[in-house]
Amino acid sequence: MKRESIVGKVEKDHEYYEHKKKYFTLFMQVNFILSPLAGMLYWGWDLLYDSKGAQSTLLLRFSFLFAILGFPLIRYIKNRFLWLLVYPVVILYALTLYMLILQRINGGFVGGMAGFLFFLIVAFAGSLGVPLWVGLIYTVFTTMVPHLLSFIGIASNFDHLFYSIVVWPLSGMVMAFQFLVERNSFLRYATNKALVKLSSTDFLTGVSNRRYFMSVLRDEIARSDRFGYTFALLMVDIDNFKLINDRFGHPTGDYAIRSLVGVIRNNMRSFDILARYGGEEFVIILPGTDLKVGGAIAERIRSAVEDMELESLSGVAFKMTVSIGIAEHGIGVNNETQLIAQSDNALYSAKENGRNKIAFYETGG
Repeated sequence: MKRESIVGKVEKDHEYYEHKKKYFTLFMQVNFILSPLAGMLYWGWDLLYDSKGAQSTLLLRFSFLFAILGFPLIRYIKNRFLWLLVYPVVILYALTLYMLILQRINGGFVGGMAGFLFFLIVAFAGSLGVPLWVGLIYTVFTTMVPHLLSFIGIASNFDHLFYSIVVWPLSGMVMAFQFLVERNSFLRYATNKALVKLSSTDFLTGVSNRRYFMSVLRDEIARSDRFGYTFALLMVDIDNFKLINDRFGHPTGDYAIRSLVGVIRNNMRSFDILARYGGEEFVIILPGTDLKVGGAIAERIRSAVEDMELESLSGVAFKMTVSIGIAEHGIGVNNETQLIAQSDNALYSAKENGRNKIAFYETGG
């Protein structure tokens, strides 16, 4: 049940399909290297079995070789619509060449029947970068094409019954394999995403944890220094939080912390970054923000917390306040450790001046 709930929260987005393609990259590379070699061996056999017919297909074989060598290049197409269009066209072209080759070989559709398996593998490769239903259509389309080409006269001696007995069951197996690959790939992807989220999320509040915050803060400082903009860091702490725990108990304390997170989220911008730094202490990164704007946001949060009505688990109403320290990253001036220390110093000043206040870190002070 846990796994299903995790999977339910993860979407099959572009990142997922790229992950699935990457996971099978080695398999497909080996396949596309061995397939032309196998084709050359088949040609050697055809030369022994029907030398005249094999020589008459030389140009077709080189065209076919270039066609199948083009399959690995399709995976680099970034436009999804173009991918969906090009893949079946290339399959149709390659299958047409292959059937023209078999048509000119004595008994070609008997000896070359196994070659159709290659196209099923290609269809499987196509399913890696697209939704499952598209991959299944690729497989059915690839299996149907030889019948259609025969009906329009490209391969008049094509044995529909023999092909159906040999290839269609293999096509069914490929589709079943596509189902299994899709299921297992998505479970693996969803589990990895969930583990990454768990490792970077605070369990109680659902916001980012300290470890993730430190990583983001380093990145923000590097980006700020590179592009020449400042940002503010707020450090928020619940005043007299120990008294709340002592009076009402830790479950109510946890409730107070979660309530604070709700207030902060309602008063911060969508691109600001909130994290739990430890205990009842939170940090907020305000990208592209100076002390003045940071102070306005901090005051909005402080005021909203002060106005908030809370109730303990035993039904007793109570209120709480926060103190907030504000520091600004100066370009090339302070690293993450210094910036945190500066916002912490400002927080300490807010506490010293009576709590339920905001305070700024001033350079040199």
